[in-house]
Amino acid sequence: TKDEFGDFDFRFEWRVAEKANSGVIWRVQETEEQTYMTGPEYQVLDDLGAKPNRKHGAGSLYDLVPNGEPKLRSAGEWNEGRIVIQKGRVQHWLNGSLAVDAPCEGPEWEAMVAASKFRSWPFGRAKSGRIALQDHGDEVMFRSLRIKQL
Repeated sequence: TKDEFGDFDFRFEWRVAEKANSGVIWRVQETEEQTYMTGPEYQVLDDLGAKPNRKHGAGSLYDLVPNGEPKLRSAGEWNEGRIVIQKGRVQHWLNGSLAVDAPCEGPEWEAMVAASKFRSWPFGRAKSGRIALQDHGDEVMFRSLRIKQL
């Protein structure tokens, strides 16, 4: 995004080809080579084809919080995603089901990051930032992107 967002409600639709991988990365800072080095990720993935662990599944807070096994549509079908960040918490929604509800600031957040592969990066420290759509070279489509500052 051109603008930066702190607390927000971001709604979008996405679909992927079979085994495709992508994501929506939030609170991104433009200080590092890659967006994922600073911003947490809402995972966009064909779980049915890729068969990931739940911390890497669609709607998860990638590599930090599993997805709670929400109802995912098959590759090629449109899914509804939603990210809500408010008062130090993040929620990821997938097709109307709550997939993640976790802190995104404070001591519990810091402990999760410290125990992850992101610990040596400036990951997840910003209170606001840009939103990025991730590209791994797979066939991925987004539409109906809407954001509201909270």
